[in-house]
Amino acid sequence: MCGVFVETCLRLDVYDVLDGAVSQSRPRNGALRWQTQDGEVVSAVGFQLQWPSPIQGELLLTYAEDSGTPDPIRLRIGLTRTRPGFGGHRWWFLCPVGDEDVHCERRVKMLFLPPLGLHFGCRTCHGLHYRSQYKPRRA
Repeated sequence: MCGVFVETCLRLDVYDVLDGAVSQSRPRNGALRWQTQDGEVVSAVGFQLQWPSPIQGELLLTYAEDSGTPDPIRLRIGLTRTRPGFGGHRWWFLCPVGDEDVHCERRVKMLFLPPLGLHFGCRTCHGLHYRSQYKPRRA
């Protein structure tokens, strides 16, 4: 086995955040919560959604790290859209992982926060794998 599995991470889906806000292109504030099957809240993030242009958005996440430090983490994530060949449009996160000068900016539908991680990022930047990739193949 190698690395961390996607299934152990918190997942942030672009459409959970947008939830109808795109059609009005208006700012939106809210919170997202992750729960166990028993309904116990495992983690939560606050967010602000802004629309600098009709084809680009900006998401600001605010959350505390597990170590209990008093200063919350603030993470700015870009949003962009593309037009699929079958019509309409599709929204994407731009992966925010990187340093001050260079960010990954890969277009992704989901961002992940690994256990003990500090920032949401794409599967590639966090080196994540699906558990099913390591299941034995049937003969």
